[in-house]
Formats: sequence, C-alpha cells, structure tokens
Amino acid sequence: MKIINLLLIILIPFLAFSQSNDNEKLEKLKEELKYIEENKIEIKNIVFAENGDWIIFYGDIGYSYYYLEESAKNRLTELNKEEKLIKDFEIYKDSWVVIAENNAYSVSKADKKLVSLLKKLNKNGKKIKDVAFSDKGGWVVLFGKSGFASNKASESAVAKLKKLNKQKKETYKIELYKSDGYVILFENNGLTFDNIPDDVEKKLKELKKKKQKINLVKFYKNKWIIVYENYKYYSNF
Repeated sequence: MKIINLLLIILIPFLAFSQSNDNEKLEKLKEELKYIEENKIEIKNIVFAENGDWIIFYGDIGYSYYYLEESAKNRLTELNKEEKLIKDFEIYKDSWVVIAENNAYSVSKADKKLVSLLKKLNKNGKKIKDVAFSDKGGWVVLFGKSGFASNKASESAVAKLKKLNKQKKETYKIELYKSDGYVILFENNGLTFDNIPDDVEKKLKELKKKKQKINLVKFYKNKWIIVYENYKYYSNF
C-alpha cells in the first residue's frame, strides 16, 4: 500500500474557475473523500481557502486539490518530486504556510510574527506539529510535546492550551472555528472543544463514546468534516 500511495496517488488536480460555486467544490471534495475511504488511504490534512477551494493530503506524499495559487502549487510540486513529507499546509486569504519534514518551512505573504516564530522553532529544533488560522487572521502553532504560541487567537482556545501544557498533555491538532470556537486533539485520543456547531459536537461525542480515533476536524463556513480512524469521515454536505 505504501508503494501505491507514494508512486501512483501523487496528484489529481481538479481544474476550476473562480465563478464555481461552493456546491460544486464540495461535491468534488466529497468524491475525493469517498475514493480515499474506499481505498483505505490515511488522510493527513484537509485545508479550505476562504472561497471554498480546497486541498487534501493523504497517503505518503499524496495530495489533490480543486484550485491552488501558483506559488503554493509550485512549492508543493517541488516537495512532492523530492518525496518530502508535508507535515502541514495552511491558507489564510492570499497567504500560505507549508511545514515539511525536519521542520523545513515555506511561506508566502505570511504574518511577520508567525514567520519569526517558525524560524525560531526551526533553529531550536522544536518539532512543529500544527498551524491553524482563525477567520480573522489570528493563528496558533503547536510544537514540541505541549508547547504552543498564538497571536490574536481565541482566548478560550489559548486558556485550554495553557491548561493542557500545565498538565503536560501532548497536543497534536487544533482547528479554530470563527472568532472563539476550537477543537483540540491531544494524547490518548483526547479531545476538547468549545463554541462549535451542535451537530459537530454531537458527532464528536458519538465517536468518543464508540472509542473511535478522531484525526481531524475541519470547518468551511457552515460546513464541516470529521476524519476518524485515519481514512473514514463524516460531513454535513
């Protein structure tokens, strides 16, 4: 399976035009998710731009997308050809950040404080785990075991991260929702959230009760996706 993921499932771009509506974009994403689930390929990340364009990372170095800004597309293509593991990729408006293996990072039009932080973490050898943006441009970076840094992010999310840090709980993923919502994934399939839609909260609780491993939670406007057990998913579209 690893050979298939590495050599064959590398890039399946979808051509798109700016006038395409959300329904078309989400339908293409759902087709891709179904394909990945049927083939039991691990989903590493899903990223939404503010206009609904998306990119999904899966397998060893595989990814596919609906539309990508040229500089981001070129950088990801380079990493793919070099067979570099892409640890994280995030978009906020016309800026983007990509974290590759060994803490290598590339940015375009990113916040200066964020770039300075990534440079410092890289220099100090702190493992960068996740980068998340809010819809207002605030951000959170998870690094090391339970370290984090933030700028203009949800106060409730920061308070929860401080608590997890104090408890020495290893954190893995954070997703910010609107101005004050968040979902944080931490060690031993730990999960905490606040100010998220009721239907997402209900589904997360169901999965926790069934002891299913939750990998990702992603939001786009009033739409959402939960990835669990590595390649399975629920969505409200």
